Amino acid sequence: MTGSKSAAVTLRTAAVLLRELAARATPGPWVARFTDRYGWPITDLDDEDSGTFALVAGTALPREDDRDPGHYDAHHLLAEHDDDLPAEQSRELLASLRWAATVHPGLAESLAALLEVAADAADDYGDLPEFVMFDSTQAPAYRFTFRLIHDGLAVARGILGSTD
Repeated sequence: MTGSKSAAVTLRTAAVLLRELAARATPGPWVARFTDRYGWPITDLDDEDSGTFALVAGTALPREDDRDPGHYDAHHLLAEHDDDLPAEQSRELLASLRWAATVHPGLAESLAALLEVAADAADDYGDLPEFVMFDSTQAPAYRFTFRLIHDGLAVARGILGSTD
């Protein structure tokens, strides 16, 4: 692990960035959808289906005729892709959109708070050797603390876009 000061700085920097990004993003919840040309949901993907993949934010707005509860205003549409893919690629695209929907901006504050707890632990405990996490003779609190810092840094580096 890197020095505790740099670990704490990395963790806190990622928490700040996460909050900034979430504040500028379209509020959640986000939903991934695959609909036919009329806007009706398609639940089973196969090579015969054609439709549109979409990542949308907020809640559905009814159409004027109240027939389709899945209509979204254009400013709620975050991503859209017409389905011209084989079924396996369609499933992968839908899974990617569902993943993006899962980590919508509503999670930012809780995740940032966890990163700050990990930063505080890095300040308090300093460098803990990596074997502590895996050594069953070590006190559980040390193993937990190392794991919190170690995994927190992995998340922070992902947010910051580095792999150091």
